[in-house]
Amino acid sequence: MTVYADVLILVNAVIDYFLILLTSKLTGTYLKNYRIIFGAFVGSLFSLLIFLPYMGAVAEILISFISAFIIVIVAFGTTKIMKNTLTYIAVGFIYNGLMTSLWAFFKPKGMILNNSVVYFNISPLLFIFLTVIFYILIRLICYIISKKSKFADRCSLKFMNDNNCIEITALVDTGNSLKDPYTNKQVIITDDKTATLILGKLDMLSPILLPVSSVEGDGLITAYPFKNVQINGQKSMSVLLAVSKHSFEDDYKAIVNPEILI
Repeated sequence: MTVYADVLILVNAVIDYFLILLTSKLTGTYLKNYRIIFGAFVGSLFSLLIFLPYMGAVAEILISFISAFIIVIVAFGTTKIMKNTLTYIAVGFIYNGLMTSLWAFFKPKGMILNNSVVYFNISPLLFIFLTVIFYILIRLICYIISKKSKFADRCSLKFMNDNNCIEITALVDTGNSLKDPYTNKQVIITDDKTATLILGKLDMLSPILLPVSSVEGDGLITAYPFKNVQINGQKSMSVLLAVSKHSFEDDYKAIVNPEILI
């Protein structure tokens, strides 16, 4: 079967883009789009190893770890490098298993697997479509788990203002990367009732509108500056307290970006 290098690189670049994006969501690491694109391009170059003679199982494992490490360095830098690398490897393993299973189910006419690189005799558009479906499916599962699971990470938030001290439990949402795009401050999302308890009458305050993207689409969310929030009884910081239109009826009263714990 003929393998076309341009198609091979293009398809793998798109795949690596989604794998890096999914890794960033799972680890709660914010990435600018250009870093994801650059990392995907570097990752796609490793697909050229398919043209080399088979190097053995041990070499395949080393290649997988080395390529993952380099891709993570390019896309994520050295922040949480072990966590990001292991997550990327796990996501890639699941993806390759899913693609191989799907391809086996549809009875392929040909498939090449060499040096940890898979090339399917498949339309690039169909391959990219399956990658997008995989990404959406994993994100949906992560979203459901992060919102409903009693085992999802929680943290303690203590809002201190003059003589007033309010302590609540927050969900650490790995799918939440919301930060103030202007000051890079952390954003804590809560509901109207909790925000009023912390800040007082909201209509007496001057709000800030933050752009937000969610499963419901893009829009704006109202936020208010708060100078002194203590995280897990340790560090204190200045944040923005965003007010969601939805009430939090679970065991947590706020949602935070995982980076707030760093």
